[in-house]
Amino acid sequence: MKLLILLFNSIILLRTLAALGSPATNLVYVTPNIKFFLTSFHPFPQSEFRSDEMIHFAVAAEPESRSENPTNAVYCRVFPFKQAYDFRLLDEKGQEIAKTRNGLEYSQPPKLPKNIVEFLKFKPTIVMCNIFPFFRPDEWFKIRKKGIYDLEVRIRIYAPMTNGVLDSATMLDFQKFRKCTEFGMVVSDPVRVKVIKK
Repeated sequence: MKLLILLFNSIILLRTLAALGSPATNLVYVTPNIKFFLTSFHPFPQSEFRSDEMIHFAVAAEPESRSENPTNAVYCRVFPFKQAYDFRLLDEKGQEIAKTRNGLEYSQPPKLPKNIVEFLKFKPTIVMCNIFPFFRPDEWFKIRKKGIYDLEVRIRIYAPMTNGVLDSATMLDFQKFRKCTEFGMVVSDPVRVKVIKK
C-alpha cells in the first residue's frame, strides 16, 4: 500500500513539474544596483499570476554599501512608459500569443534622444522600492485557450555611462547624477513568470 501511495504521489509530482515548463525567473538585476520584478502589489517577487489579475512591477534599489555616499536611493532616467518595456506571452508549445491593441501600444520600440529636447523627455527618477500597476494579461494579450502560459518582461532604463560603460557610482550620488551628460540604454534580462488562464 505504501508503495502505491508513493507511486501515485510521484506521478502527480512529475505531471506538475511537466506542466510548469520553463523555470520562473521572477527577479532580475537591471544594473548591479537596481532590481526588477513582478508582483501583486507587495514588495516581494511573485512567480505566478491569473490572466485576469492586475500585475504590478517593482523597481527596487540595492545600493553598494562600499560607495563613498551610501544611500537607499539609486538615480536613473526612465523611458516614456510606452517604450520602457518589452514583453511577450508564450503558450505551452512556445508559440507567441498575439498582443491586443493595448499590448501593442505599450510595447513600442525605444527611441533614443537625438537632441536636448528629446533627452529631457527621459525623466530623472529616484529608485528606492517603487511598485506600480502594470497590466492584466487578458487585456494585453489575445488569450483564447485555458492553460498555463509563460510571460517574459524586460525593462529599459536610461542610465549614466562613462565611455560607454555603465557608471554605477554616478547612479548612487545625486550631485554626480545631476551633472551627468552621458547616458545609455540598459535592458534587463527577462523576468519569467507563469500566467494561468482558467
